[in-house]
Amino acid sequence: MTREEAGHGPFVGYPVYEAGAVSARILNGDTFGFWPGSHNVFIVTEDNSTSTYDAFAPERRRSSIRRTWFYNDDGSFAGWIDAARIADTTALDGMIFVDRKQTLTSVGKDCNVRDVLQFVWPSGEIAQPERIFPDVRLGLFVRNEHLELAHW
Repeated sequence: MTREEAGHGPFVGYPVYEAGAVSARILNGDTFGFWPGSHNVFIVTEDNSTSTYDAFAPERRRSSIRRTWFYNDDGSFAGWIDAARIADTTALDGMIFVDRKQTLTSVGKDCNVRDVLQFVWPSGEIAQPERIFPDVRLGLFVRNEHLELAHW
């Protein structure tokens, strides 16, 4: 899988991703890879042009729009989700995504939603996942600008 972007000119900020039959030019492409156990491709984008974006906030607290685009291994567009990948599922048959409201959504490589959940602290405050490890039921969560390791 490759990612190429023009060094200057009108296509700066519009990288091209290629993997087998997949060839996609997507604005503000960031993270990319293959679905677990598949040749299907995902590409995460981040749009910092929204009026709520705060460039001086810590990276994990910025209000940018993150989307993930899905492509089948034959190059056809499969869909998108208004969230960014945070982990693979425990069975390695899908991925888990987190959105701006800190909701986690489990999606299979067929792009069907399997599960939706949200972590909540005992105080009732919504937990902000930074990184989760579903196979061992551990996660790093942001709380009061600090990372906390939590088990569920």
